Amino acid sequence: MRTTPALSLPTLVSAQEWVAAAAADGLRLEIAHTGRRQRVGRTTRSAATAILRTALENAARHADCSRPVRLEIAWQPGGLRLRMLNVPGETALGQILRPGRGIASMAAQARRAGGWLRAGLSEEGFEVAAFLPCAVPFPAQARAHVAGARRPAAALPACAAGA
Repeated sequence: MRTTPALSLPTLVSAQEWVAAAAADGLRLEIAHTGRRQRVGRTTRSAATAILRTALENAARHADCSRPVRLEIAWQPGGLRLRMLNVPGETALGQILRPGRGIASMAAQARRAGGWLRAGLSEEGFEVAAFLPCAVPFPAQARAHVAGARRPAAALPACAAGA
């Protein structure tokens, strides 16, 4: 892994700004970037931004500020893997046992983009990990509707053809 000077995601602020925002909250943020950047859709960009912002806000609230928070951005074939890892502080135990809306919100963002998210304790600390595909899948219902709209009138049932 190599640390990069820019976050390399469209619409996200630069790594320096993420580091500065974390420092304002009393955190030390380390950013690692791997892989070759790919083009992503608006839904994926929006989900990535929201997930990273919420994970950083949660770390600011609950992490041990004496330890760095690690953000990993890995471009993989077909998608983007995000991982934020921090060591929970003393006040975080109650929150881990009774999670709030932040994790549910991040998971919803990931699902909306066609990906997944998991968050919880790992061997290394508290981890938020997500995968967001570069191409947003077209929902099956929409495919069926569009396919039906393109059929010639002769293939439609008599009632639909205006008979």
